[in-house]
Amino acid sequence: MLSDAAVLWTGSDTLCIEDVSTTRGATPYCTIDRVSMAIAHHATMPELEASATKQQIHGIVGFLNLISGPFLIAITGRGAVGRIYQHTVWQLKDVHTVQFARNRRHLSASQLKIEDKYLEMVLSVFDNHRFYFSYSYDLTHGLQRLHTAGETFYQETLYKRMDRRFCWNQHFLVGVARNGEMGHFLLPIMAGFVEIVPAVDINGHAVEVTLISRRAVQRAGTRFTRRGIDRGGAVANFVETEQIVQVDGDFHLAYVQTRGSIPLFWSQTPTLRYKPPVVMNSSEDHELAARRHFTEQLRRYGKQSVISLTNTSGHEGQLTRMFGDIMSKLQSPHLGYYPFDFHKECSWNRWDRLSILMKSVRQDHSVYGAFMAKRQGEVVQIESFQQGVFRTNCIDCLDRSNVVQSMIARETLDLQFRQLQVFQPNESVQEHPRLKRLLDDLWADNADVLSVQYGGSKALKTDFTRTGKRTMAGRFSDFCQSALRYYMNNLADGYRQDAIDVFLGHYKVQNNEGVAVASPVADRRESHVRLAPVLVWVVLVMLLIIMSLTPVDESEPDGLDDSSASHLFTIQHILEGVCVVGAFMIYRFSDRIVDYPALLTGPSSLAAK
Repeated sequence: MLSDAAVLWTGSDTLCIEDVSTTRGATPYCTIDRVSMAIAHHATMPELEASATKQQIHGIVGFLNLISGPFLIAITGRGAVGRIYQHTVWQLKDVHTVQFARNRRHLSASQLKIEDKYLEMVLSVFDNHRFYFSYSYDLTHGLQRLHTAGETFYQETLYKRMDRRFCWNQHFLVGVARNGEMGHFLLPIMAGFVEIVPAVDINGHAVEVTLISRRAVQRAGTRFTRRGIDRGGAVANFVETEQIVQVDGDFHLAYVQTRGSIPLFWSQTPTLRYKPPVVMNSSEDHELAARRHFTEQLRRYGKQSVISLTNTSGHEGQLTRMFGDIMSKLQSPHLGYYPFDFHKECSWNRWDRLSILMKSVRQDHSVYGAFMAKRQGEVVQIESFQQGVFRTNCIDCLDRSNVVQSMIARETLDLQFRQLQVFQPNESVQEHPRLKRLLDDLWADNADVLSVQYGGSKALKTDFTRTGKRTMAGRFSDFCQSALRYYMNNLADGYRQDAIDVFLGHYKVQNNEGVAVASPVADRRESHVRLAPVLVWVVLVMLLIIMSLTPVDESEPDGLDDSSASHLFTIQHILEGVCVVGAFMIYRFSDRIVDYPALLTGPSSLAAK
């Protein structure tokens, strides 16, 4: 078990981590030399100078290498999410960084500015994502994997046995994790969503529900800057979601679904349009990459039912058709393909037509089954395994995908509860308003959190997920979230993508940046340039206000004196002119306004490679 409480002592020559947990070992003190990075272990407190400072920490995230050298990243804030099998799950709330260099006098003024920018970017990832960890439970693996792993698996530390697809700080842990008891303080962190609902009574049974979504590190990024697949078969916005249910503390049920970008080489470079055109990369082998992707998915999860919810017309149409062609070429008996034009089928509030999709996948749903284990004291008996998964995608793998995944999860729970006789043969979640609301809120919260991390705003259509119907309040919320998503995708996501690339080690900072090597962040476009569209929107709102006050006809002042009416008309015409000129300039110079990533080159890098 990892140390859940420690003190970080910062001396002029040495950093010392003191284990103050109840599980402290024979050598609870770990020192790191601030020059050589040499690590040593001690049974007693090493001698530090009187000026050494101390801070309570909850674990070490790892070491970040920047221009001046390494920085230690420690967890200083955490919040309890709940417990799984008596293991507490925590959400990371705050971090503290300590640079190993005693000072940065050896850096030039420009290097200081560059390094501060990189550090700011890394810290922004902690602010913009939800990270989770546990000192004793492996969040990166599903319940089925944890119950079927051998003894050697559990003899390893959490770092060594974690699923590296979902460990977001593995770049910070490389090297140092191999050092004996230093691993006692190192915490793998997972990005995504975790929510644990306390037990509720359902037909006399105590039911506890947990939802875990694990975001993959491969092709991680933001909505328009990471699309499609790479040559190794990894797709953007890949998420594994697991619904765990405990019944009376004895039965443990789990069901896994996945989502991920359409596994083809395609991109949507932001251009200030609300929906940038989809561009297919004709120079790449789409079939080969898709085959690699699904080969890996079949190896990990078993059979796959691929549900594609994209439009069959418009800018999504060509992508839908090409994906269908590729799926027909793969010709695997273990792959099912279910295209469903969500927007067309459910237009005009015809949400009941989702039943068409659910009926078409019901056979696969029955065949795949779900994981179930029965615990009797220390003995665990496996009752059933999940033998396949549903892989759902829409264009973003956010709003539509979450609606369908929540419906599949609810039907799964119906089957599991009938099997355990919690429900009668014809009974369902729909007949239990408290349980239904609990599940609906869980999945809607999951949608919001994942959408903020990838799309920059909360999810759309969550009113349907929460209530089973669309509402006017929900439509207004969708409008507001769409506006925020537009702003983030066009004017902020380049920076967010760069920050993620530094965080994950996809871009490695060189120690001679700003001197021998030009730094890509040194001349990053300042935020005031990207404020141009916002200012035009402000002017437009002012124009609408003026127009509401101005008489329709200048000859009929509508209660205003001639001077006031004349002034209003003059201001209106000026604002109209500003709007026209501003809109033209934004359209003409959109490539200078859109916030493109700077670290892995510019707009051309947004195409999937």
